[in-house]
Amino acid sequence: MEKVKEWHRRRDILKELLYLSNEESMLVQRIPNWERLKRESSYIQEGNYLTPFSFILDFVNPYHMVFNHGKELWQASFISQEFMDYLSFKYPEIKAFWKPD
Repeated sequence: MEKVKEWHRRRDILKELLYLSNEESMLVQRIPNWERLKRESSYIQEGNYLTPFSFILDFVNPYHMVFNHGKELWQASFISQEFMDYLSFKYPEIKAFWKPD
């Protein structure tokens, strides 16, 4: 139960950061893998998620999330790294946090 509480604490912080950053501004480059995953997953289509970040942060129950959508979550976690790469190309200051030397 302690790990679930920690999930919620971190999730709340990340949701706020996603809101403050304006998720649409994170779409600096078309990511074919994300477009493909959105087409393949009815859950992602129904949720109309713009990025893998909002998809991952939408889940309240991490156990349910992994059990029912583990494949999509695994893919989204790798795709989110692609998003961060492109964001760091556009905003080089992100590299200090994303890929520390």
